Amino acid sequence: MKKQFSFLTLLLSMALTLGFAGCGKSKEDDKKGAEGKPAEGKTEAKGPSMLKLDKLDGLQVEVPADTKAGDAIGGKGVMLQGAGLVMTIEPGEGKPEDADKAKEDVDMYTPQDLKVEKLEDGFLLTFTNKGGMGTNYWLTGRRTIDGKAYWCSTTAAKPEFVESAAKACKSLKK
Repeated sequence: MKKQFSFLTLLLSMALTLGFAGCGKSKEDDKKGAEGKPAEGKTEAKGPSMLKLDKLDGLQVEVPADTKAGDAIGGKGVMLQGAGLVMTIEPGEGKPEDADKAKEDVDMYTPQDLKVEKLEDGFLLTFTNKGGMGTNYWLTGRRTIDGKAYWCSTTAAKPEFVESAAKACKSLKK
């Protein structure tokens, strides 16, 4: 029972950490309303920009201009956070190498509306599932760039965030 309690405590702790990640308020946040949208009377940063990911071999990704890169939670990758975008990009070692294996991995989430987009150098897999707080939107994807695999992922409460993550993942380049 003690091991089970410790495991449940760990899971709850991780869920709270993930749920509250990014809840701090900065001067930049004052310019935005809820969900990263501009506050009334304020303007959003214009256009996309290229962001260099030094931690990931200097990869570049196209993201909304206000996007910041930080360390991924519990991993070797980066977490990108900006207006309409929250996602993780990490090395692809140990991740599914093809879409069929990725489908098997997400089966535990009881995916609905599962879609696979084949890319020249990988794939993107998107789906939804129903949870206690409503519909969740998911993206997982693999890209191979200069012979090295990279993994993109996000889970969001709005489909627009998955669309932004898919666009960013597709934009990855050296």
